[in-house]
Amino acid sequence: MPAIDTRLYKDLIGSLEKMAEGISANNSGDLPIAAEEDIIRSAIKRINSLKNAYEESEAQTKRFYHLYLQEIKNARKEYGRFKMMLYYFHGKNNKIVESFGLKLYK
Repeated sequence: MPAIDTRLYKDLIGSLEKMAEGISANNSGDLPIAAEEDIIRSAIKRINSLKNAYEESEAQTKRFYHLYLQEIKNARKEYGRFKMMLYYFHGKNNKIVESFGLKLYK
């Protein structure tokens, strides 16, 4: 997953916050952009919400990836163990091991 550009995020959120504060501080009621403060604050909330959800998703993805790698490691061990059992039981040169997807020893 691509990482979030924290510089872009901080710059944008900082700029939006300053703009919303400026609108609030200078609102005399006759500014045509007075209603825009709610839109700006709403955008900030949506961005923060999505950023948090993305970071949680990223952390969950990493956890699942590590679980996946562990499961691959366990499966390889089991495969090796079963393979050795089959070779031991049937013999390394017995053609029956080919039916298990194994190659004959030469």
